Amino acid sequence: PFVETFPRRLARQNAQLQRLFPAGAYAQAASAIAGTSQEEFYGFIEQVRDYRRQLLGYLKDRDAFGSRTYFNDDSGWEANLSDMPRFQEQQATSYQRLRQSLPALAGLLLYAAGLFVLANRLFARYNAA
Repeated sequence: PFVETFPRRLARQNAQLQRLFPAGAYAQAASAIAGTSQEEFYGFIEQVRDYRRQLLGYLKDRDAFGSRTYFNDDSGWEANLSDMPRFQEQQATSYQRLRQSLPALAGLLLYAAGLFVLANRLFARYNAA
């Protein structure tokens, strides 16, 4: 839906604009390597949504929404939740994080090379005079 795709599209455009500036490129590279980027966040949200679907399916299969006695029947019965699905976050590997940060790292490298060439030209002109 539009509500889901609009923030992601806006974040993608913002990321592309941030790469134009060294501070933005550095922030993107650092967050990608640290695993705190927006892509990581959206991936986590998708994992939570999948888990929610699994959990609701588990509860519906056991008719948990039909009566409150599933959770407490007031007779001392304890719920057996050993077969309940557990949430396990799938984190990105270091390789995936590094690959995600490559565009920002390449931008930083270009900035460094450009500034080096500029400084070299300025010092060469200063020494010639």
